[in-house]
Amino acid sequence: MRRVLVVVAAVVAVVAVVVGFRWYLGRQEPAPPPPVPTPAPAPTPVPSWVDGLTPDTADSAIRTAAAGLSGEAEWATWLGESDLVRRFVAAVALVAEGKSPRSQLAFLRPRGRFRAVERGGALVADPASYRRYEAVVRVVTSIDPVRAAALLGEAMPLLEEAYREIAPPGVPFRDTLLRALDHLLAVPVPDGPVRLEERTVTTYRYADPGLETLSDAQKQLLRLGPSGGRRIQDWLAAFRSALVGEPGAASEGEPLHGDG
Repeated sequence: MRRVLVVVAAVVAVVAVVVGFRWYLGRQEPAPPPPVPTPAPAPTPVPSWVDGLTPDTADSAIRTAAAGLSGEAEWATWLGESDLVRRFVAAVALVAEGKSPRSQLAFLRPRGRFRAVERGGALVADPASYRRYEAVVRVVTSIDPVRAAALLGEAMPLLEEAYREIAPPGVPFRDTLLRALDHLLAVPVPDGPVRLEERTVTTYRYADPGLETLSDAQKQLLRLGPSGGRRIQDWLAAFRSALVGEPGAASEGEPLHGDG
């Protein structure tokens, strides 16, 4: 009988301890809620180099921003031209319409005249005529297209402001720029000599009707020659890809189209 009472007492003691422990836990103060993290302060906007500029006052800032795009001496000369924003916008608008941009880019006009020679009984462009544009091709392809696209993106407010002076209402400059790029990228640059037909003593037309019906802007690209034309198209394609954020755009240090 004594042993039974001992066992009963032990069980009662265990139950009392468990109940008391639970009662003790129930009396504990609730844990405080986790601290609410303090939101980080919004970053202070970094002023852009175009802030406060207009097409009338932007030349100096553009020369500074674009100076490092190319180390070629001719690039610095080109940047020395006046009214850079309006000149660029007008040239792009002309190309988008299929017109030659020579009125805005007269400083790129090569020396000498276009000439034709006979090869194998056919009249073709004199290779020396293509070499007149070697400096233009060399300078343009020396520019990193990704950096150029980034700089143009920063300057877009200025370009849009200048474009509104000459554009139909509601037409953004960026769309016109893409249209101009696509117009030049569509040129079927020949792989070799192109047959010509004499129109007058000093002018010629392409014997291939497909080339002759190209726009003035597209024919201007053909005047760079097979190698120069392809190299410029490669650069324009990389520039366009960078402009619209497509992967695969050539970056600084990557070669563009070879001399072919």
